[in-house]
Parts: sequence; C-alpha cells; structure tokens
Amino acid sequence: MITAAQISDSEQLALLDKLHVFQIHGRDKRGRTILRVIAKFFPARIVSVEVLRKYLEEKIFPELENKPFAVVYVHTGVQRCENFPGISALRSIYDAIPINVKQNLEAVYFLHPGLQARLFLATFGRFLFTGGVYAKLRYVSRLDYLWEHVRRSEIDVPDFVYDHDEDLEHRPMMDYGLESDHPRVYGAPTVDSSESMYSMRYMVFLSWAPPTPKEQKACIDRSGGFNYEAKFRGATAKSLSSLQEDKGLSENGFLCNHARVLVGSGLETYEKGKRALQDWRHFGLNWAFVDPKTPVQNGVKFCVCVKEFLPWVMVPLQIVYVNENKSSKQSMASFRFGGGTLQGHLLAGEERFSIELDENNQVWYEILSFSKPAHVLSFVGYPYVMLRQRYFAHHSTNAIKKHLNAL
Repeated sequence: MITAAQISDSEQLALLDKLHVFQIHGRDKRGRTILRVIAKFFPARIVSVEVLRKYLEEKIFPELENKPFAVVYVHTGVQRCENFPGISALRSIYDAIPINVKQNLEAVYFLHPGLQARLFLATFGRFLFTGGVYAKLRYVSRLDYLWEHVRRSEIDVPDFVYDHDEDLEHRPMMDYGLESDHPRVYGAPTVDSSESMYSMRYMVFLSWAPPTPKEQKACIDRSGGFNYEAKFRGATAKSLSSLQEDKGLSENGFLCNHARVLVGSGLETYEKGKRALQDWRHFGLNWAFVDPKTPVQNGVKFCVCVKEFLPWVMVPLQIVYVNENKSSKQSMASFRFGGGTLQGHLLAGEERFSIELDENNQVWYEILSFSKPAHVLSFVGYPYVMLRQRYFAHHSTNAIKKHLNAL
C-alpha cells in the first residue's frame, strides 16, 4: 500500500490536481462562487496534511479572498479509513485558512451526510470550527434539495452521487445509519471486507447481568478482524515518547492515554506483579473483568466486560504481542503485553499493560494506549470514554497494589 512517505510532495500536489478533489466553478442562486469538494476523491493515505495545506494555500484560497462563496461538500461514499485525514489534521487545515477567506464563506452545503458524520459534527463541530462557521453548515440529504440552492448546470456531480441518491429513495433508513450504504452481497463476506466491517461498526454486545463464559465466547466468535490499521499494530510496545512523536497516530485521529505508578520494590514484588497480569488481576474490579482463565499468549482473543449504567458491555480484543526482558547484570526486568481492538469494539486502537523492575529496584505498573471512536456511541460520548479510561487506570492500579500487599 502506497503512503505519503513513498511519493514526493510534487507528485502529491499533481495527484490532487488530477483527482479534482477541489474545484472552484459556478455560482449558487445567490450569485456566490462555489467551491465544490468531492470527499471520496481525497486520498488521505497518500497525501500528507502538509501537502494538502500547501495545495489549498497556493491553488484554492487565493481564488476566494475577495468575494463571497459557498462550499458544496459531497460526502457520498466516504470511507473513514480511506478519505478522512483525522481530527487533528482537520483542525490544522482549518487554522491555516486566511481570515478574509473565512469571512467570505457564507454557506456550507453538506450533501449526503451519514449518521456518523452528523454525530461527529454535533459533538466536535463547534470546537473544531470556530468563528461562526459551524452555524453556516446546512445538511442536504438529497440532490433535489441541493438544486433549491444551486442550479444543476452550475456544478458537475459524479455519477456515483446520483446512484446513491436514487438508492436513498428506495432505502430511506440509510439516512439514519440503520441500513448499510454498501451494495448488498450474497454469500458470507470475509472478516476484513467493507461489508462486514460496516455491519460490525454498529454492533454492540450487551448483557443485563455479568456476562457468562458462554456469552463472552459468543462475543469473541462474532467479532471480526482488527478494526485498526495493520501499520499501527504493536505500536504500544514502544515508549510513551515514541507514540507521542508518531505523527501517523495523531493524523489518523488517535489519542494517547498513559498511567505509570510505583507499586513496590524488589524482584519478588516484580514476579508477583507479573503473575498478577497473567491472571488478569488488573481487571479484578466489580465493574470490569476478563475471564482469569484466558491465557496471556500472542494471538489469543479475549473479551473485556464492563458495566455501563444498567447493562454490561462486552468488547472483543486480541493479544498482539507478549514481551519479557531480563538483565542479569543490572537486576532489571519487564513483562508486558498489548491487546488490539477487534470489529465490534466501541473503540479502535491498542492497550498495553506492563510491570517493570527498574535499575533502582523499584517496581512500576504501567498502562499505555491509543484509541479513537469506532462506533456511533463512542463518537457521541468520547469525552466520557476518555474519563472512563482514566477511571479504569486508577482502579486497576489500586487492584494491583491491593493484590501485591495481600500476598
């Protein structure tokens, strides 16, 4: 798979020109210049944020500095992993827009918004797009409604947009995310196909009582493959500073979470801490648990059960790596393993648990993760999700300390 690092900036600029992602032409019914954006054409994996900003600053913004304009943003067929540059990238691009261009923007017509796009903008739009821009946003669910503001002859619309619009007439629940917007297929799709990934995107595994082993197995059996990119798998094996410096993570919308706490000292405490992780004692909480019989081995799938308000939520993961290092000369040691999220998880990302004996004979328990929303519910409540991650880190640390002190 080609990435931005493999092609030059000039080639990326030429690609944006060739794909016609951004085009200025025509006017709306109020006489305003139209900037048409076809989001499906934007190759987020190939074009870097820096190149995109340069392209806009050189080719687009100068044309919009001295006149009012409207944006027709076509969201039809957008795939988050292929066409979405990430939250931090959006903010960076928005901040690069000259003030006079922002002032000249009078309307944004958002064509074919899906449920996730609506929820994302409702949750983060006011924070990302300041200066009244969010108030200029107009959702347009059908082309017929767009023609109320823009004459058909004024802009070119790709055929796939018309096709999707026709599908909406026959399958209106697609507007609300209750029916897949992918073509229907016959026969079982592979776990990594776009059809199966879409269906898993809206699945939530719930139980009104603490999930039984049978229910946990059903959750694992119904989960698909990993729901985050292969290039990020195993990334939590690195240090916190390495993750924070990884631009790929931030550009893809991932946020890091970290906790490191002193839990004791000496080799004996380290060995007890290691066994505690292997027995899932760090999940020994009255509101969160993992089956303690689950082996901590590379490739093993497991289910984390979490009580949220009334129901229990089950989220599937798979162990990505297990590492243990010992230094006989310096009496240092560490044991760590990382779990990656699977399709059906509310988040996408990876989490590492580790116990470490350092050069000062101190034993540390550490949690390191990166994640982003992977479900409508987590998009809406992501600030709450982040708080719950910190809450878990605090209680997990207490569980480890309590276990070590009791022995």
